[in-house]
Amino acid sequence: MVSALPLYKRVYHRSATTAISAELQQHLRRQSCLLQRLHAHPGQITLTARGYKVRGRHTMDLFSTEATSSNVDIYRHSVLLVTTLNDRFYTDSPGSRGPGTYTYRVCNAGSQARSNQATVKFRRVTWR
Repeated sequence: MVSALPLYKRVYHRSATTAISAELQQHLRRQSCLLQRLHAHPGQITLTARGYKVRGRHTMDLFSTEATSSNVDIYRHSVLLVTTLNDRFYTDSPGSRGPGTYTYRVCNAGSQARSNQATVKFRRVTWR
């Protein structure tokens, strides 16, 4: 029988060392990360960012399309993070925990052609 209470109001009577149910883990993943995609104009670089946690630490996957150079510059909070091969995918792991917000942009290396801004937000998870 499934409880009618929201997941965060359910009471689990298990020891602290027992794994949390897969259903609750899935719910927390959905609540703790935000996938945001902003639509760009045709021909402009489009950036999509997806945030998740690995062992409690923030990790973001960045997906870009329409970049035309062989290398791209990736910016976090308007500061150059890395220049990398344009394979349309990059994973950033700043190592932070807890709530946080990260903003990203991608540019063709050495040019002004840039993507939309993508934001990933991690919220505080409250256990009751």
